[in-house]
Amino acid sequence: MDSQLRTFRDLIACWPTIVAFAEDIGVGYEAARKMKDRCRIDQGHWVALLEAAKSRRILDKRGRPILPKTLMEMSARREPEPKKSTRNEMPRAAA
Repeated sequence: MDSQLRTFRDLIACWPTIVAFAEDIGVGYEAARKMKDRCRIDQGHWVALLEAAKSRRILDKRGRPILPKTLMEMSARREPEPKKSTRNEMPRAAA
C-alpha cells in the first residue's frame, strides 16, 4: 500500500501493470491507460474496481480496504488533466 494513496492514478499504480488493472476491472488496455492518464475512473467501473482492489488486498491511506467513500474522495480531489498543447501555443520562428 502506498501511504499517499490519494488519487485514482495512485490507486491504479497499486496494480503490477496497466494490463492487470484492465483485466481486473473488465476494460481494454487503452481505456485503462486513459483512466490513469486522466486520473479519473467512471463511476460505472467502481463496483468492478472495488471488487478487484479487495481481491488484491489493496488498502487506502489509512490501511483500510478501498470503499465507495474512498473513491468519492478521490473523485473530489481529482488532479487536473495535463494541459494539451495546441497549434496556437507553439512558438513561431522569427522571420
